[in-house]
Amino acid sequence: MGPPPSRCRRSAGAWLVLAGVLGALGPSAEASPPGPGVLGLAEDGRVGVFVVSGPYEARKPTGAPATSTGAKLALGDRPSGMPPLALSEALVCAGGDPDPCSRRTTVEIARSGVVDLKERLAPRGEALAYATFTLRTERDFRGFLLLSVDDGVRVSVDGKVIHSRDEGRPPRDDDDAVPLSLSAGRHVVSLELHQHDGPWQVAARIVDDGLARPTGLVVEVPS
Repeated sequence: MGPPPSRCRRSAGAWLVLAGVLGALGPSAEASPPGPGVLGLAEDGRVGVFVVSGPYEARKPTGAPATSTGAKLALGDRPSGMPPLALSEALVCAGGDPDPCSRRTTVEIARSGVVDLKERLAPRGEALAYATFTLRTERDFRGFLLLSVDDGVRVSVDGKVIHSRDEGRPPRDDDDAVPLSLSAGRHVVSLELHQHDGPWQVAARIVDDGLARPTGLVVEVPS
């Protein structure tokens, strides 16, 4: 039986997720209790936890052979069931529509700094997905979001697109360097990801304008 229409099932409690992230990333990632779960960036600035939803795939044309694939996709497309905006909490579905709840929406730990979307989402071909994390900064911040993704990615901060690149490519460290300017407070960073073919991975690092791990900036652990 699938999840109830009103919400997706909880994939893990916040502190269970936090414990798993700390175990995966080692002592360089520090939590900051009390209050809602938060996680410090790893020593190299990498983000240790994402809310991932997908895969979202184009449907095959009516009457198409079983071996055929769906229509071509591009960043910004919204195949059936794909919410217009990324889900920042594992329990939330968009607009009361039950279809996103039938898709995989989980809290994923970036073990060794990487989430293997091919393994976790098992797309059947070309597909889209979201990977989202929430930052909390004590003061205004200027630096960079460094991404290792394949293939396409579109970055939004608080719903505003700040970077887009859609091409087939292998995963490479820090292949996208996205300037990041944040006011003090809480900000949702959403990565819309486009799988063309081959591997499908995502990793993210946050660094200051001196390319060092920033202070006073943490990642919220999804509840």
